[in-house]
Amino acid sequence: MRGPTGEQVRLFANRDQFAAYNDTAPIELSSGGKVVHRLSQRGNLQLNQAIHMAAVCQIRQTSSAG
Repeated sequence: MRGPTGEQVRLFANRDQFAAYNDTAPIELSSGGKVVHRLSQRGNLQLNQAIHMAAVCQIRQTSSAG
């Protein structure tokens, strides 16, 4: 079974570009002296949801290392 990434991961030159594509790269928002980071909403939402579910499942595994 192929997931949302398929062969697409090879299309990116580095992990930063892939993170921007899947909405996991933080965007800096600054106002005055305050710096805040948030996630982009412009990437592949389906891929972002798949990564989120993988992370949730990993956290729920009591025997997982990490």
